[in-house]
Amino acid sequence: MKFRFDIFFLGLFFSILYPSDLDEITRYIQKVEKGDLNIPYQEIYSYDKIMPDNPLYLYLRALIEIDGDISMEYYKRLYDLYPNHKYADNAAMKIGEYYYSKGLYVQAADWLKKMPVYYPRSEQSQYAVDLFLKSLIIAGKKDTAMFYLKIIKNQMPNVKIKDEYMGMLQSANVKNTPSSIPSVWGKSFYLQIGVYRDYNNARKVRDILNLKGFDSRIQRVSSSNAKLYTVIEGRYPNKELANKASSNIRELLTYDSIVKEHD
Repeated sequence: MKFRFDIFFLGLFFSILYPSDLDEITRYIQKVEKGDLNIPYQEIYSYDKIMPDNPLYLYLRALIEIDGDISMEYYKRLYDLYPNHKYADNAAMKIGEYYYSKGLYVQAADWLKKMPVYYPRSEQSQYAVDLFLKSLIIAGKKDTAMFYLKIIKNQMPNVKIKDEYMGMLQSANVKNTPSSIPSVWGKSFYLQIGVYRDYNNARKVRDILNLKGFDSRIQRVSSSNAKLYTVIEGRYPNKELANKASSNIRELLTYDSIVKEHD
């Protein structure tokens, strides 16, 4: 009995997450981003048992993963759970770059679009805008590229637009912008559909929504020291579109939702 008791508390000890662990992970991230891969991989992998959904851990695992597809899963999980985290823009950028390198330009544009629209103050804005416009043009969506370019020019004056793209804009007949483009970039709304204690329950709701064509994801929150998972959907440029989506979800799936604004 004493042996079992000791084993129990030994396991409990190694499952506790300390602030120093997060400091260590932050240092590893900084080393890897500088090209220094001399890090304790086995120690990093062991964190999967005690903080598999921690954004710092997800970002580090994505950085060190050799398999590109697996790396993208970590980046996507980070973005889905923590779209407002300091590394969320990096994750979106990495995913966009990966799809671009694979020649999947439509998918690349979908992810790169998040950079100027939702993270206009990101340090990577200049490169992101260039790759985003290039992806759209290569994919045969020149008109869409010009819609976005018109707004980028007005709302992101610090981003230098290539003369080639400016020439396209001057010759294009751009009158109106699609309703899916926010009038003020960096401001958007989303739907909160449910809050769950069990991640698997949240995942089921998310999957049902996505099968119906909605863009839902899971976000982890803390409440009274408890881990909760909220199912959220969409990034809408105004409340009107968010309310319309909320009504559609209620009619199709009977799920109620609350419209909230991104921080």
